[in-house]
Amino acid sequence: APHRALRLEQGYDALLLRVHLIRAARRSVDLQTFIWKNDASGRLLLWELLEAARRGVKVRIIADQLFSETDPATIAFVATAHPNLEVRHYRPAFRRIDPALWRQALAGLLAFRATN
Repeated sequence: APHRALRLEQGYDALLLRVHLIRAARRSVDLQTFIWKNDASGRLLLWELLEAARRGVKVRIIADQLFSETDPATIAFVATAHPNLEVRHYRPAFRRIDPALWRQALAGLLAFRATN
């Protein structure tokens, strides 16, 4: 089958396509996200991912911890909601490390790629 790419200009279209893809999944869903919020679209996607897990689809989510950590209750729920649903984070959590502001700024200046 030929590979195709589709550029979506509107957030609503992208949301509908994600829901469709999750519903159509038979074996696995791998979702990588930078920001996950507990808003209407976040809850809709979470519901669809849980439904996929319940029907036997292996669901893996990888999210940026810097932003996901702002709602630990939701992350804890998602991480324990179903055995077929796995959540992982990338990037060390500055809140846990808690470096001084001057250290963060210095790290950003000296190693921007690693910090960003």
